[in-house]
Amino acid sequence: MKTTVIPGDFIGSFKTGDNIQRNLETLRLFYSYYETESKENRSLLLKPIIISVAFIIEAILSDWRSRVRGHTREKSVKIPDSLISIFQEKPNDQFGFYIDQAKKHNLFGNETKDFCHRLANLKKLRNRVHIQNKENHFPRDEEEAFNTDAKNEAEYLLKYILNYMLLNHSRPKGSRFSGDFIIPF
Repeated sequence: MKTTVIPGDFIGSFKTGDNIQRNLETLRLFYSYYETESKENRSLLLKPIIISVAFIIEAILSDWRSRVRGHTREKSVKIPDSLISIFQEKPNDQFGFYIDQAKKHNLFGNETKDFCHRLANLKKLRNRVHIQNKENHFPRDEEEAFNTDAKNEAEYLLKYILNYMLLNHSRPKGSRFSGDFIIPF
């Protein structure tokens, strides 16, 4: 199985880093099954893979928000002061909130608009964890919604957010709270 190792230098909470590690272990198990199964059985693994990736991305953004909220203690988070005050004042802790604020404050530079649009689509798929699809997002047929293209997109988004956080929001040397993240693609 191909893996990619990304240092967890940007994680602010030991427990969040630990939980991300645990979910990455689960994801590696899904991928080990995915590689050996028939095409039909692989399609059954797409939903848990995509949703797990979305949960991991949401945890990374939640951890980053917690670091921003404690910005007075740690100055390694490089974001506009206007966003710091929003994160410190508003108690919202939801995936959509993170995406909206990132888009509003251009957090990912030139890539922000496209990246946030792609994250919003992943959020909709993540919400499809509920079988009944009350929001009518994507095709009603789960086999159409959770496909190889959606898996590839989720993989790209996770790699992007991990690398972006590492390059732009690493903690000061000597204050690392998480080990390396080993992603199975």
